[in-house]
Amino acid sequence: MSEQVTVDSLEFARSGKTLSGKLEIAALGRLHDRLASTDGAVEYELTGHTDNKGKPGLHCRVRGALNLICQRCLQPMEWKVELDSHLVLAISENELGEDGDDPEAPDMLLAQKDMKVQELVEDELLLGLPLAPKHPEGQCRRSISSGASQESGEAVNPFTALAKLKPGKH
Repeated sequence: MSEQVTVDSLEFARSGKTLSGKLEIAALGRLHDRLASTDGAVEYELTGHTDNKGKPGLHCRVRGALNLICQRCLQPMEWKVELDSHLVLAISENELGEDGDDPEAPDMLLAQKDMKVQELVEDELLLGLPLAPKHPEGQCRRSISSGASQESGEAVNPFTALAKLKPGKH
């Protein structure tokens, strides 16, 4: 396993640095239970900045594709990843809760001396995943709810195999 890239988030933001790279999906362990496959990679770009109020922040872009499981047909599906996150860095934990009641407040992240970029990207992917991923309507190979196969147009009975096991029915 390769060494993780770390940055001093405050210094990175204040100096306006940019860092980009590619992460193998297999290395993003917290995502694995939500995926159909760990093949592939995502590309990220992390840019530091200060806003018009002088607060340090990070802009995190993640692009790629993940293989999720459709919750309608339980088959693999490709989900295109196009995430753009603007994060304001909080100097202390007290600062994190200041705008807790404002839904328009920017997302905040506690500044760290050794922030692991891979963990930040993985966090953004986890937050960006759909709760119940589904193929677009009409694109599932098999519909669990209707019991119909859209490829053949025939009804699928999940008990057909059991009926064959019944004595006297062959």
